[in-house]
Amino acid sequence: MDENYETIHDYTIREVALREAKRMGKVFKASRKWILSFKNKHNLKSRHIDAFVTCKKIESRDDLKKKMKEFRENTWPILRKGHSEKKIWNADQTGLKLESVGLRTITVKGKRKIYRKIQRSSAVTHSLTLHIAISASGKLFKKTYLVLHEKRLPRKFEKIRNQFEYLRITNTQSGMMNSAKSVDWMKNTFLPSIPKNSALLLDSWTGFNQMEKLPDIKKKALQIQILPAGTTSELQPLDVFFNRQLKAFNKRMNEKIKIYHSKYCISKRENMLSLVNLMMSQFSAPKFQPMIQLAWFKAGYTKTHPPSFITPAAFCFSIQEDNLVCDSNNCFNDTFMICAHCSDAICFSHSLNHIH
Repeated sequence: MDENYETIHDYTIREVALREAKRMGKVFKASRKWILSFKNKHNLKSRHIDAFVTCKKIESRDDLKKKMKEFRENTWPILRKGHSEKKIWNADQTGLKLESVGLRTITVKGKRKIYRKIQRSSAVTHSLTLHIAISASGKLFKKTYLVLHEKRLPRKFEKIRNQFEYLRITNTQSGMMNSAKSVDWMKNTFLPSIPKNSALLLDSWTGFNQMEKLPDIKKKALQIQILPAGTTSELQPLDVFFNRQLKAFNKRMNEKIKIYHSKYCISKRENMLSLVNLMMSQFSAPKFQPMIQLAWFKAGYTKTHPPSFITPAAFCFSIQEDNLVCDSNNCFNDTFMICAHCSDAICFSHSLNHIH
């Protein structure tokens, strides 16, 4: 039933067990204790259903499996043979809420309704988009393309735009990428910074169609390989592992700010950009190279498991007892995070300017 995408409950196990017991001529009650023992023995656990799929989609799933197998066994080896890992990139978009909030909390028993405050109501419904690129060798492309959810940016913003070292900032009315922005990213952000004869894995998003026609791509001899439609959740390294780590870091960072620096408005434009810039700076640290390599391993492009590592959220925000005070000169503020580049303990105010 599990392999056929059927819904299973405790009473399902009980129903089948009683029916089989009758067929075997045995007296059997299938008690709660027995069901629990059966689940533990066979490593069964109740899980949240992520999505419901139709029979038609299940049938097409077999076709997708064939496409993924063919891509890993035929297309990828050819791509890998013609390019070193340093020259193979994967680029993808991911959204970040302007204010990251969880849907669960701890409270005392007995409360009927639970309320929790947020800084701005629009901040939990609006998002920005990050267009990120990672290499098969485990490197984060330095400039992350960030699309703000704003129709127009004020003139005064031009004065501070370039202070965010790890970001190239633009905007759309929806806060999402479009064809024009994909062309801009390729022409003015990605191509100028990569060596000739590189390769780029992309999903089948139609917004890339105009971008692929750029003459600059031929000049740079960039090979673009489009992943089969419907396979990005398993073939795209950023989707498979990396983006999840990014959102975990952002959520943890937001939570710490709300605990210790509650007056700091996370969703204010300049503040938000400073936080994303800090996050991308930390993710570029050499110590997280195995984490990025693991994304390619999980996508099935390499059989060599990267060495063990600690995730960015765990490393940067797990404060040790001997690192409770900021390491900066003459600063005695409490530590906010540990820098992934230099392992310095830094307070919140210093962290925003502690960019490597």
